[in-house]
Amino acid sequence: MQGYIKKIYLSLLAFIVVFLTTVITTYAWVGIFTYSSTDSFNINLKVEDLNQEYFLTISNSGEVNTFSDSVELQDVQVQILENMSINYKKYLTDINKESINLFFNDKVRLEPVTTTINTSTNEIEDFYSIRDLIMFREKFEKSNKFFKFDLYLSVDSKEGIQNSTEIDADVALENIEESLEGLLTGYTLKNGNVLDLMPSYVYETYPILKNIPSQFNINSKSSARFALSIYSPIDINSNYENQKPVKTIIYQGGTSLPSLEKGVYSLGGILPEEYNFALQEVNRMYNKNLKIDTKIKERNDLELIENNRFIWMSEEENEYLGVKNGTQTKMKITVYFWFEGWDADCISAIDQKSVSLNLKFTSDIEQ
Repeated sequence: MQGYIKKIYLSLLAFIVVFLTTVITTYAWVGIFTYSSTDSFNINLKVEDLNQEYFLTISNSGEVNTFSDSVELQDVQVQILENMSINYKKYLTDINKESINLFFNDKVRLEPVTTTINTSTNEIEDFYSIRDLIMFREKFEKSNKFFKFDLYLSVDSKEGIQNSTEIDADVALENIEESLEGLLTGYTLKNGNVLDLMPSYVYETYPILKNIPSQFNINSKSSARFALSIYSPIDINSNYENQKPVKTIIYQGGTSLPSLEKGVYSLGGILPEEYNFALQEVNRMYNKNLKIDTKIKERNDLELIENNRFIWMSEEENEYLGVKNGTQTKMKITVYFWFEGWDADCISAIDQKSVSLNLKFTSDIEQ
């Protein structure tokens, strides 16, 4: 079939979470004492170019008559509140855009947590609190201190969907490097380089860790994560019931290995204990010997680089997002956002610093 490519864009912009530090001790560590709120929470889902013959549409519910060029902020906020088991209806006598937004910003709090992917079902498993593990207990406790909401994508035509229409769309993250944005901040080592006591092979493996200065710069986005659970497309008139995602992709704000770029350090992702700066710091401060579960270390979080931009390839999945034989499809994406407590950058440097999530979906449509 001779085809041509149409570029279309879908944007999820300015999804902001701001760290607020609870001052408990001079040794505040983001994995223990830092809470976050969403004072600047904003979301803007839209199709950028409606002049194309074929274009993406978006819905927060997946119902056939709800697909359009945008999703209302409060619809996403309601999903997050419900997934966090926060009963907003109990407190709001008049439920509207303003009341939902005010309630959301007042009640929603995040803490650094961690999770794994079930390799059999491709699902994100339960989240667990790192703060509780360190401060109060010797085991993980389940946590709901993360964001979760569903989006649905479909493809439409200015002329409407005809029986002869055939559309097959791939989906990628446009400007993937900008999907997570944080603030640069300086950090002063209060107790020296906690890796100084580590074996020499630590520095042979990751030489950047050897010469960390007493003061250095770090980006607040480095410990942030977002995940996309992708479901197989179904008839737009059908409902998702017990389907499992075909894949789940986790993206990280920093680099997987320790790096230094333009004077800014990334201490690495979920590194093994002996290389993990944040973990060694808290172990020394609180006389702990914390270990990271193997399943978490093998999670394979992806960096925000061009090679990792595609989240759905119709040919690889042997299914289509679009229209085939007159049947229009939709695709469900569950979005998760959290602060990873086992990240090597999860130190007090990122206290009170904002992190923004900017998802811009783009698709090449073959017709």
